[in-house]
Amino acid sequence: MKKLRLKKTIRSKEEATTAKLSDKLQAITKKRRRQITKESAYSPDLNPVDYKFNHGMNTAFENRRFHSEEEIKEAVTEYIESKQPSFWHDAIYQLPDRWNYVVENEGKYYID
Repeated sequence: MKKLRLKKTIRSKEEATTAKLSDKLQAITKKRRRQITKESAYSPDLNPVDYKFNHGMNTAFENRRFHSEEEIKEAVTEYIESKQPSFWHDAIYQLPDRWNYVVENEGKYYID
């Protein structure tokens, strides 16, 4: 009976492809004297919809109960219309500071 040998590492096609791309990317960045920064795939701190709009809306609707889809639509419309242009302007112009914070703190969340 033939004895089975286990491989030291088992990779799916996707993992193997990712590893090959990673090796190529590392070679290119080394050649061009660049550095790869690690960052999370998604950070709510860098999305104005999450850190400004959703957070504010969650607070505004915290204790409200809606009984129909129409009530929800009306409340969201009221909320959006109640915001001054500076609210939206500030959300966009805060992005560079938020990005720097997230990078400097290795992806940790920004606390308002």
